Amino acid sequence: MSRGPLEGCQACKSPCVFGPLGSRLARRAEFRSGLSAAFKEKDADKAIVRYCERIAADNLFTSNAEAVRGLAVCFYAYVAGLVGARNVSGTINRLFQG
Repeated sequence: MSRGPLEGCQACKSPCVFGPLGSRLARRAEFRSGLSAAFKEKDADKAIVRYCERIAADNLFTSNAEAVRGLAVCFYAYVAGLVGARNVSGTINRLFQG
């Protein structure tokens, strides 16, 4: 059962807290492009997490790790939804829960 509007919401600790901002960030082409580039890096998993957390921190104007991680997960879930990715919850669990 989903706790929010997206498959990836199942992995979120604060469903819908960051939804409006996560959705808005995911719609920005330059952010989707940056995330796409992270997928192509040698250590893609770390690059993806690092990129999502940087986008989150830059847009939250905070260094609070829990808030940054929450928006990073939300951003990733919304981008995944826009591009039709599969197994989003499993990927989020692998990337962000470790």
